[in-house]
Amino acid sequence: MLGTVGYMSPEQLSGAPVDERSDVFSAGAVLYEMLSGRRAFPGASRHEIEERTLHAGLAPIEPPAPAGIEGFVWRCTEKDPARRFPSAQEAGRALADLREQTAELVPNPGVQPVPSPRKDLVAELKRRRVFHALVGYGIAAFAVLQIIEPVMHGLQWPDATLSYVVVALAIGFPIVVALAWIFDVNAGRIERTEPSPSNLRGARLALLLAGIGLVAAAPGLVWFFVLRRPPSPIRSAQDPTPSIAVLPLVNLSSDKEQEYFSDGLSEELLNLLARVPGLRVAARTSAFAFKGKNEDVSEIAQKLRVATILEGSVRKAGDQIRITTQLINASDGYHLWSETYDRKLTDVFAVQDEIAQSVVAALKLRLLQPPTSKERRTVEPEAFNQYLLAKQFYHRNNIDDYRRAQQIFQKAVALDPAYAPAWAGLALATFWVADSAESLAAVTAGQKQAVEAADKAIALAPDLPDGYVARAFVAIPIRWDFEGSTRDFEQALRLKPDDPETLSEYAVAVFRPMARLPEAIVALRKAVEFDPLNARVWSNLGYVLAMNGQVKEGREAFSRSLELSPRQSYTPYNLSLTFLVEGKP
Repeated sequence: MLGTVGYMSPEQLSGAPVDERSDVFSAGAVLYEMLSGRRAFPGASRHEIEERTLHAGLAPIEPPAPAGIEGFVWRCTEKDPARRFPSAQEAGRALADLREQTAELVPNPGVQPVPSPRKDLVAELKRRRVFHALVGYGIAAFAVLQIIEPVMHGLQWPDATLSYVVVALAIGFPIVVALAWIFDVNAGRIERTEPSPSNLRGARLALLLAGIGLVAAAPGLVWFFVLRRPPSPIRSAQDPTPSIAVLPLVNLSSDKEQEYFSDGLSEELLNLLARVPGLRVAARTSAFAFKGKNEDVSEIAQKLRVATILEGSVRKAGDQIRITTQLINASDGYHLWSETYDRKLTDVFAVQDEIAQSVVAALKLRLLQPPTSKERRTVEPEAFNQYLLAKQFYHRNNIDDYRRAQQIFQKAVALDPAYAPAWAGLALATFWVADSAESLAAVTAGQKQAVEAADKAIALAPDLPDGYVARAFVAIPIRWDFEGSTRDFEQALRLKPDDPETLSEYAVAVFRPMARLPEAIVALRKAVEFDPLNARVWSNLGYVLAMNGQVKEGREAFSRSLELSPRQSYTPYNLSLTFLVEGKP
């Protein structure tokens, strides 16, 4: 599916056959935007724009358009192709007729008309249908640009390719004017136009026609080379490091209970990109804070401190999945890359790799090896399905859902005993279930099982950071092995540098109890840089700042935590301790 969402016709979006009438729809959308100053089918996400294009009508044009123009736009943008103009040529003729109707002046019977060379030229241009040809060519040129840009990014052609195409299309305008002047189409046959009795001849005529063509091409050239800002996807003045946020993929499945699959797939993509050297990836908690919210891409990027946004949708039916993704440059809203994948569920890991590699190529990152999901794969699709479902419950952070997550993780490892990420998830879920057990024997047994699950994850996938993070976290309350946990956290950070979850756990589990407060502060400041909307991380930062005597800075961090999550319980408690320390109960 090629084109820019917002200008694509309903049949393009639905995968139906397309013809010239699809280009007529795109031209109508552009004309609406020129007349009203707003998009024909606005929306904050690709999914919303697609829904409006498929089902919603156009809002009235404000300020009101000239007579007949609004009806022309309405016909161009009909949902049913049969009700549109059958071709760009017919649309051009209708538009020229409207131009003639609105330009006619009521003659003054007391004034004798005086022949004018300019009027003669305009009349001759109309007779030879030059204006029709220019409108038709303009629509065709627009369609070419809609196709060439996504193709260019998909084939990783240099950015200059688009400039060459624009120049070539601009050169075509004078050629079209000349051909329209010389030839005409009559009853499906190309015939030479009858000469006019005027004095338009020779070099003077050639220069005049070339000038008309250049004037027609000038607005597009000025917009592309002067007014249009070229994409700058991987650099910003504040932070030169390439950066990205992976927003939750929208669940388009008929079964809304499949939400866990789209969320889980989003998290898997995030984890894969987070291991790309030189790419800063916003953390899950912050990225998922925008789930279901209708916010502008540029605002989301500003809040997450990233330059690009990866968004899309997932449709799952049985063992078939359709994944649509697009990479957006936040500074100007341009799509740097987009693709739709129709695959079987067994190919989901290959699709993840393709998406990650396409993102890396679009951001122009140089890697010795392309990103791969090798360490996160399973041979059993149902095991992957159960793993994503378990993660959904685990992220709810309450004891009942920890128990459900533990049971589902156990199903996943039963389906594929070699599935390392599921063993790492099982370790953490088992730890929290054991932590709430009613007897000491149950606590001890559960903690032992948690460590064994973490050891199993590391043994199966030594290059997977999940197992090291799990073992480092669950082992401390059991073994009090701070040195061993330090080694595990360091190894996890080598495999997944600057991961905010690992940094936060490292600070809380190792640095804080060992009174290494300056190191804890450094780690947590870096964590909030990558996860700026995580209330718990801000609260942890406030706690260690206050413990280090930086009470004012600690309260500021606590305040930020409460702004993000006003109904939490742990931050008010920690904040109250700072006042008790100062003797201000």
